[in-house]
Amino acid sequence: MDEAQEIIFKPTLFRDEQRLVLNPEFIEFYESPEDINPIRFSKLEIDGFRFGVKWLRGYKIVFGRIYCVDIKSATEIIIKIRLTSVYKIGIKQMHKKYNLIIGAILQYYASELVGQYLKLFNYKQPFSILNVYFNQLGIVLNDKYNIEWNDIDVRTYTRYVAISSKNKSEIYKAFDYIEEWNTLVLYNVLRLILKSKNLLKN
Repeated sequence: MDEAQEIIFKPTLFRDEQRLVLNPEFIEFYESPEDINPIRFSKLEIDGFRFGVKWLRGYKIVFGRIYCVDIKSATEIIIKIRLTSVYKIGIKQMHKKYNLIIGAILQYYASELVGQYLKLFNYKQPFSILNVYFNQLGIVLNDKYNIEWNDIDVRTYTRYVAISSKNKSEIYKAFDYIEEWNTLVLYNVLRLILKSKNLLKN
């Protein structure tokens, strides 16, 4: 998937159609068919993304869901994409479009961010992602716990990524995909560094 992806969707049943263009070099977002000034920024301006599903709950039942994707530029411009299904109306099509959006973001933009952090690490430059501080000896978690590379445990779940110490389970922090920017970037940078050190089981 190297060509541009153009995705047309309605955020809710009663809203105008919106259009998202995901190009390997830029992003464009049209809030309505008449939008002549879409939000646009190049891939070099992309600073973060987050995504996930929010459930619509009533009394004792879940009656719908909202697929959420946010993309943020370095100047704090945020594209907010919402796909809402109530009582499973149009859910298959929405799920397909959501997966297309996430797939394009990961391929076109997230991999670029991951690569930039790995270059810093290879050049022995310290950096941080979501207040996790990386250096050549390991990471610093929660601003106070130094965890060496061979003591890091990282796990991914449906809604979050968990980082902890293997030897001290009380040293732990979870990062939610839908709430925090670049959780998946953090996970992949950490995973690839551990892999390069032969510290991953798979």
